[in-house]
Amino acid sequence: MTGFGSVEAVIAAIREEAHEETARIAREAGDAIDRLRQEDAAMPVVVPDADARLASARARARERLAAEDWEDRQLAMQIREAWIALVIEAATKRVAAQDDAQRRAHLVTSAREALSRLAGVDCTLVVAENDAPLVTDEVRHELEAATGKRLRIEASAAVHGGCVAQTDAGRVRCDNTFAARIRRYEPEWRRLVVDRFERMVTSHA
Repeated sequence: MTGFGSVEAVIAAIREEAHEETARIAREAGDAIDRLRQEDAAMPVVVPDADARLASARARARERLAAEDWEDRQLAMQIREAWIALVIEAATKRVAAQDDAQRRAHLVTSAREALSRLAGVDCTLVVAENDAPLVTDEVRHELEAATGKRLRIEASAAVHGGCVAQTDAGRVRCDNTFAARIRRYEPEWRRLVVDRFERMVTSHA
């Protein structure tokens, strides 16, 4: 798969980090088994004790299987989250690579959405410093005509894509920056990304 990164590559990276820990656990388990065997050989065979030791061994086996299942689930979660991080990184780079026309179109859409949530007429639209030149007088007039607002444009280093609309008094504001939208719509985009990941893993199984 291109753009988002290979699932196999993510799995290999995580498994490589876990290899040494897995080997250590295997060595400790082997040592424990050897000690149990030595203890069994040194002890007289007594039926009641043998039954108790067998029950204990079965309990330990169940605990070990449960621990392994939990570790498998944790590894699967790590792999999934690592892949989601690759998706977010790729999407961020794609947005950053947009040309001026695309950035202006997204900025106008974001501004109209944010301004529609404000009741006041006199408003300030705060945009990223590198986006400020895109909001020409023509664009500002179009936004004013579409929203019924009187706009003042302000550039801020604290904004990275998207915009913040606020009343001039500053008492009411709508944060429609990229970061805020990512947080606001996280349940939706995570569901879509996880669904894609699960389908991709299934196809590689």
